[in-house]
Amino acid sequence: MTTPRAENLHYPTVEAFIDKVTSWMRHWKDVSTASNELSRCGCDEVARMAHEFGLSPAELGELARQGPDAATRLPQMLAALGIDGAAISRDEPAVMRDLERLCSLCERKRECANDLAGGHAKEHYHDYCPNADTLDEFKTH
Repeated sequence: MTTPRAENLHYPTVEAFIDKVTSWMRHWKDVSTASNELSRCGCDEVARMAHEFGLSPAELGELARQGPDAATRLPQMLAALGIDGAAISRDEPAVMRDLERLCSLCERKRECANDLAGGHAKEHYHDYCPNADTLDEFKTH
């Protein structure tokens, strides 16, 4: 009788868990890097950068803490609503930046993700999305 070799063993549940932990660690490393870079800047520099983006220094700090992937659901939401995100980016870049900012700062990302995954975002986004009014404007175009 032969014993299975370690490289031939396959544990899908354990592997999925390890993948999730690895992804989470990468995310927090990215968030930590962004926050650390911002914290190395002086108050005047942070205020100048925030002003250039049309944000308050507090909002800029919160965006840095959220990490680079904080608005990843926005393109999915736009698609779910039949809105052309590329056209908004091209024709109204300030509006797209505001949509991204609000999405990044949103505190109800889990609800959004669940609705998007379940195909129910179109019916429920008014209940939680800080961009709902703006998105409605683009749905009518």
